[in-house]
Amino acid sequence: MKIHRICACVMLSCVSAALGAPPTESLPIREVTVFKDGHAMVLRSGTVKTDSEGDVVLGELPKPVLGTFWSFEDESEAALRSVRASRREVEFFRQPQNVEELIVANIGKKIQWSRNGDSVDVTILQLLVTDPSPATPTPNRIVTHASQMPLVSLSPQAPPPARQISKTVLLQFDDGSTQAISLTHGMLQSVVFTEAPESNAVIRSTIQEERLTMDLEWENSPAPEANIGLMYVERGLRWIPSYRVTMLDEGKARVELQATLINELADLEDVSCNLVIGVPRFEFEHTVDPMALSDVLASLGPYFQRASATGRGLSNAIMGQTARMGDSSRMNNTNTSSSPELVESSQTEDLYIFAIDHVSLLRGERMIIPFHTFEASFESVYKLDLPFEPPMGARRNFNTEQQRKLAELMSQPKAMHVLRLTNTSEHPITTAPALIVQENGMPLAQGMLTYTSSGASVDLEVTAAVDIQVGTESSIGAQQPEKDKWQGYRFNRIDLLSGCDVTNRKARPVRVEVRAYALGLLDSANENAESVGINVLTESAIYSSLPDAYAWWRSWSWPWWWMQRNGAARIEWTLDLDPGESIELEWKHHYFWKI
Repeated sequence: MKIHRICACVMLSCVSAALGAPPTESLPIREVTVFKDGHAMVLRSGTVKTDSEGDVVLGELPKPVLGTFWSFEDESEAALRSVRASRREVEFFRQPQNVEELIVANIGKKIQWSRNGDSVDVTILQLLVTDPSPATPTPNRIVTHASQMPLVSLSPQAPPPARQISKTVLLQFDDGSTQAISLTHGMLQSVVFTEAPESNAVIRSTIQEERLTMDLEWENSPAPEANIGLMYVERGLRWIPSYRVTMLDEGKARVELQATLINELADLEDVSCNLVIGVPRFEFEHTVDPMALSDVLASLGPYFQRASATGRGLSNAIMGQTARMGDSSRMNNTNTSSSPELVESSQTEDLYIFAIDHVSLLRGERMIIPFHTFEASFESVYKLDLPFEPPMGARRNFNTEQQRKLAELMSQPKAMHVLRLTNTSEHPITTAPALIVQENGMPLAQGMLTYTSSGASVDLEVTAAVDIQVGTESSIGAQQPEKDKWQGYRFNRIDLLSGCDVTNRKARPVRVEVRAYALGLLDSANENAESVGINVLTESAIYSSLPDAYAWWRSWSWPWWWMQRNGAARIEWTLDLDPGESIELEWKHHYFWKI
């Protein structure tokens, strides 16, 4: 006996053309302007066929950001009157795609069925469909032919069923007995035919077809073709920059920039791609335009989420100005080269654009494009941020773990080796991870470059400098009651003396930049220190550079009188130390604390 083993998974690709479906056109993507946060401005244009009314019907709807969808025509004898987005249900016939449909298409055929561990030959009699809805006049429907199969919508936008329809197949044994098997609960997941199954059977289905109709008003008779275009901003295409900084001789470094393109938007074929550096912003980026006929955007994964590491750190935070699209010579480029090529760079308002031609990338694919290299000058600098203590009145509110972390931090200050790069390129440096390597290719570290205009400098952190030794000390003087009251309150004056020793244990001279903070009023600082008064609540350098042990700084509720009776100061030294040289820094300050 010949066995025909057929599983549902092998039937999934057999879909016939929809019957009665109106002809639709596809508009190719010519150009994309890609932002680092995952938005892209898409330009589609081309010459497409018109229908009997002279209109253009496109078979794909974008999901643009609210207010960014624009359409146009480029016809001397026609004008665009309106654009309509719609969805219609289209019925068509296709081959079976699962076990249920395969059974319906082969009612009357014999199959093997496993019962109690034994395989028995049975005949498919019918499919019983039970609809529990009280609104259904006949809850039980017997299906004896594929054409009677309940319609199944294949549209991803179709609403979920409001009720669970039960489906049971009735099998007949050779002795004439029958048994009902539930398809709803997956009791029959594969089919083994003992006689050839029906190969020409088809199943009725429906699909929700999206249509974008561009209504063109023609001066004379409609032309068979029209040159039209769409431009909109949509989420799903992103570029992530990364740098490699190679340290050369005599204070020079080679800086290489590459882009990682992540495409979850649409297939790109030989398009012009503009990579944007800057801080753009779209006010309604989380609102989908009504032309999308959808209120929810598809999930695009972590690379397109603001809360993710790449989304938060590399997207330039917010979006709003949009870059210009390329000129017509680039939009209609017919060169079929498959290799991306940097063709130009330009600046538009606050955005900087790298234009790359001949980019081909299917949806779901990723691509790395190296496209910019320049030589920069750098200086090795050692930066030392000295820890500082909270006021004594605040420390008594700390728990044991906070006290331990603070003591550990105070005893282990470290100087950090940074490369101070000067951007000698005509292009800005964008915020991106940077791999630091020696000229022989040996990696040193990975840091983060931040946005740096042409001609400006940026500090790229390398590693902790263990050969720059640092020791700190501090002492608190006697608390002296203030003689006069302030707004009816009395205060104690607390005097503090702070200091640190910095020693160069390297075999070469080094430059060390030291920064310290004084909570209260600064009285004096040695070694030609520079100081400036700051607001402890808004000093951005403190908030961005302090480790977790300084959580008290962000969370502590500062007393209402602190800023009125006290202040804060930032103290900075620039030290040039020879090998083995040591220098002692010292500063005095005081603050007032309410009794």
